[in-house]
Amino acid sequence: MGTGQRVRGLTLVTLAVAVLAGCGGGGEPVGPPPPPAPLGPPVTVVIQTGDGQQAEPGTVVPVKPIVLVKEGAGRAVPGVTVTFVVDSGGGSLQAGAAVSAADGTASPGDWRLGSGEGRNVLRAMVGTLAPARIVATAVVAPVPLSDQSVGSAGGTITVTRA
Repeated sequence: MGTGQRVRGLTLVTLAVAVLAGCGGGGEPVGPPPPPAPLGPPVTVVIQTGDGQQAEPGTVVPVKPIVLVKEGAGRAVPGVTVTFVVDSGGGSLQAGAAVSAADGTASPGDWRLGSGEGRNVLRAMVGTLAPARIVATAVVAPVPLSDQSVGSAGGTITVTRA
């Protein structure tokens, strides 16, 4: 077929122009998408995991606490130092500070609760921003005494666990 021959009512030249126009070939160069806007400074520290747990006093909570550092547009901010402090209840942390990862998260690692029953609070801080407070409760698990028995003449059952 030569240039200008008909293909179902269209000439090849018309068909080529229609294909180029449909592909964005209207003469404007097509390049890569613009880069994302640069990240702003951190504006919030929010709890991602580890809040509301229960564990025995003096033991490590089952889920490591993790916080997320965000900027004003809600995007995660990597490379930010987060300081972790036991606020109340006693206990200890594996690390007192961590740098937020590429996904904006940071963790103190293991959190061992205080030796007494009750509320334990961990505070995560970035500079002067409002801290995130993660709460766990230290609870002594009940020990069933159903395996023990006292004869009809009476007796004593000794519990050696606090």
